[in-house]
Amino acid sequence: MKTILLTFAIFYVCIGSSLARPSHDDKRLIKLSDTDKGQWVDEATILSLKQQKVNFMDITGRKFPIRSHISQNEIPDKIQFEFVVNNAISHISSERTKSFLTEFNNYFNRFYSTEFGKDSALWLLSEVEKSIAESGYSGTVSVETFAHTWLQPSIIARIEGSDPELKNEVVILGAHLDSMNLFGGSTLKAPGADDNGSGSSVLLEAFRVLLESDFIPKRTIEFQWYAAEEIGLRGSGDIAETYFQDSVNIISMINFDVVGYFEGRREIGIITDNTNAKLSQFLRIVVDAYVDFKWINKRCGYACSDHASFNSFGFPASFPVEVVFHPDMHTARDTVDKINFEQVKEFTKLALGYAIEIGVPAS
Repeated sequence: MKTILLTFAIFYVCIGSSLARPSHDDKRLIKLSDTDKGQWVDEATILSLKQQKVNFMDITGRKFPIRSHISQNEIPDKIQFEFVVNNAISHISSERTKSFLTEFNNYFNRFYSTEFGKDSALWLLSEVEKSIAESGYSGTVSVETFAHTWLQPSIIARIEGSDPELKNEVVILGAHLDSMNLFGGSTLKAPGADDNGSGSSVLLEAFRVLLESDFIPKRTIEFQWYAAEEIGLRGSGDIAETYFQDSVNIISMINFDVVGYFEGRREIGIITDNTNAKLSQFLRIVVDAYVDFKWINKRCGYACSDHASFNSFGFPASFPVEVVFHPDMHTARDTVDKINFEQVKEFTKLALGYAIEIGVPAS
């Protein structure tokens, strides 16, 4: 596997440098599709694209691989650890999830370039640190910030694998922590309860449960909360590119973004476009085994969320999501009172099933 990854790292292309940068340094290079060569735009254009619900990826300075040689053999095709997963699921606390999301929802916004965005990320960091300190976990666990060129950091919590060889293989759960009001960017209220306090809360609760149940994995499991998703997947893009350059052996990544809005359909959407087919099929198997909701296939288009950053660097990535998107997404009305915590719990079951089945129990 190490030889495969070294070979993989040779084949990349710097798309950001292939188009001359305009004289104004505040412009960003973005793509609207896989075939788009990129276009330089200003902040007003980015806001306009968001208002029109046009997906895009910020590729400024990015170096993407030309082709991927990463193996997918480690992704399972069946359930193996039912007792361990069901035991973990029994520790899920919807009350604790609601308490976290209520506080997260209280920030004026969590926009990436504001003090609110920075403070909300650091508060999330403190919640992760508190969870570690109070858990009595017997394994190796840590958390750190990932700094960017803007105010808001990303957060990465890491449960170290115990197997001498498998600990170098990384299983990732991701969710973006920022929020945005379409009509004012950094200037208007954006509580972001569903987008994406809900996904952030799934990650935190799954992380807490694994610590409290003293789950020791053979592989390393990372929980990543991304900054600046709303303006082109910039936080996850920085992390995915760094891991690619460092030849980190990412086995899989799943992304939790908008999982709390319930329209009466007891279903979990599995995104089928711009995702890894084998990993998505395994998520269907996990849903069938551990989740009370059923799964349904769904599409979301190019660069619709942070899984796309990892997909672009050749890492297997997939995206489970609410089946009907919140009608008040990206407004001041995306509030915690409209979150269905039963549904959030079902996504947390999926997160735990995924982490344990691919992370592999040490005993």
